[in-house]
Amino acid sequence: MFSNHGLSDPTAEQAKLLIIAAASETCKKLLPAANAIFYPEAPRWILIVKIHNSYYNCAVKEHSSKMEVQMLKVVNTSVAIDTFAGTTRNQSKDCLKKWLNTVQCLDCVEAMKQLPSNCVDLVVTSPPYDGIRKYNGFQCDLHATGEEILRILKDGGIAVMVIQDQTKNFAKTLTSFRTIIDWCDNIGLRLFETVIYRKHGTEGAWWKYRFRVDHEYMPIFLKGARPQYFNKEPLKILSKHGGKVMTGSGNRRTDGKTTKTVTRKINKKKCRGTVWNYLMAGDKNKLKRKHPAVFPDKIPYDIIQCFCPPDGIVLDPFMGSGSTAVASKILKRNYIGFEISQEYCNLSTERIKETQMSLFD
Repeated sequence: MFSNHGLSDPTAEQAKLLIIAAASETCKKLLPAANAIFYPEAPRWILIVKIHNSYYNCAVKEHSSKMEVQMLKVVNTSVAIDTFAGTTRNQSKDCLKKWLNTVQCLDCVEAMKQLPSNCVDLVVTSPPYDGIRKYNGFQCDLHATGEEILRILKDGGIAVMVIQDQTKNFAKTLTSFRTIIDWCDNIGLRLFETVIYRKHGTEGAWWKYRFRVDHEYMPIFLKGARPQYFNKEPLKILSKHGGKVMTGSGNRRTDGKTTKTVTRKINKKKCRGTVWNYLMAGDKNKLKRKHPAVFPDKIPYDIIQCFCPPDGIVLDPFMGSGSTAVASKILKRNYIGFEISQEYCNLSTERIKETQMSLFD
């Protein structure tokens, strides 16, 4: 039994903090692994606490003007697990509903933990990697981010990341490659494809000593056996010789032999390859340029068209300037954004409002 003075009518949050504090008195070493679920049951506050693999029924009640916490280990573990998991699922569904089509100023890993499993169709993001741009002092845990992305993606869901590597002492950090291997080998995602985002710009700081960096990587991760939705028709590009009738050599087979020469009419459009060209990262948007690291709005626009069904949900755990949400809004998809910086959260929210006005005015 533990006591806490001064709380005659505790709120849910106060009760929850109290039980965690009580647990810390007896389980200081186990506290990092503890989880707590709260639900009110008059005339006292009842909680279930999970510490490692043990469950405890806990009561927080007022006694002689003091708040007392009583903890009793649960013998029927299956009941505790059902209650614990069921309450968690209900809370997760509430967060999903509440956060739909908003940008939340939250740490993305902690925020994603509050979403239900298998609830998101597509993730499009660009994390603040390698410290290439100052991001108001915030950093990210790409491994923990990948773990939560795998959990919340639906089977067949897709996650696309825009990423590059910093150059240090004339060599690349390989952060992009390590992240791809980690997300596939250690977390359980699969690499559907790697697309090259070809960009245009100035020579950059290394122009006298290295090649100009005119690309970024866009690894496309897949959860499950195959994409649940794939529509590449909007991504087709004009064929150089579209409409002409041309004769060309056949294809080379795996055994080294070539097929017969063919004569055929060239389609006006063809499937886009794995190098995607984009011009303006800032999209000539003064508001967007207030963010230090942006990508063209057309990137999430293209990805959403290809991989997200019309009634789907798009998540950007590093919302930044709001490009993913803007593209989602234009394409009439639902979105959820997380952004740890309040400044950038406000920025993205303002951009979304501007987009809504331009769409419906």
